[in-house]
Amino acid sequence: DALANYMTDDSVVGVNFMPIAGTPVRNTDVVRVYPKDASYFDPHSTGLIVGGAFWELNTRLKEKHGNVKAKDLMGTYLFKGIYKYNKMTDVYKVLLALDDDNADIEDGTPNLCEINKSFSKRGLAKVNPTCT
Repeated sequence: DALANYMTDDSVVGVNFMPIAGTPVRNTDVVRVYPKDASYFDPHSTGLIVGGAFWELNTRLKEKHGNVKAKDLMGTYLFKGIYKYNKMTDVYKVLLALDDDNADIEDGTPNLCEINKSFSKRGLAKVNPTCT
């Protein structure tokens, strides 16, 4: 879903795929939270948790950097990150590593607060007190 959102710059996935014209398969703009909304039996619904975090991150990055820079950052996070995380609970740490600009994650990263707010809202990170 996150890759589809990136490619279309839209929170909806699979418009017109369903029998009712204009109905999307999923919408990553709907907030789902880990672990409450995770389902072993419905991986697509579970995917909305991390997909929604990426969608919100995209929106926050556009507000901070503008569309072009946000697209570049999201491309890095998605395409480099996909080889580094094995489960959705790993994504936050991987994004911080990809965002780091001085090989020291402990001192923060350029987009720490945007990443933290997007992922903590969905239960995939603890709220960082410097980002409130």
